[in-house]
Amino acid sequence: MHLTKKQTKKAEFPLQTRKQLFRIHRNHICFVRFILEAYDGIALMRTLDAKKGIVEIMTAPGCADEVDEILVDLRHQIPIVQLSD
Repeated sequence: MHLTKKQTKKAEFPLQTRKQLFRIHRNHICFVRFILEAYDGIALMRTLDAKKGIVEIMTAPGCADEVDEILVDLRHQIPIVQLSD
């Protein structure tokens, strides 16, 4: 069975940006944002509630594995609680 180019592209990369909510201590929000920005173009982070440390991380299509690896590594240094998928 052969896949068309369109079917192959769909199988390789999701087409939508993944959005997830996290709780990060407010003293670490800038640090996490700078780390994500250092990996140019794979994710953006915005602060939804600075006092509570609620942030949204928007992952570019096809970059979920890389962002997940970064977050796993960061969790060894600072507490990061995932609030949504």
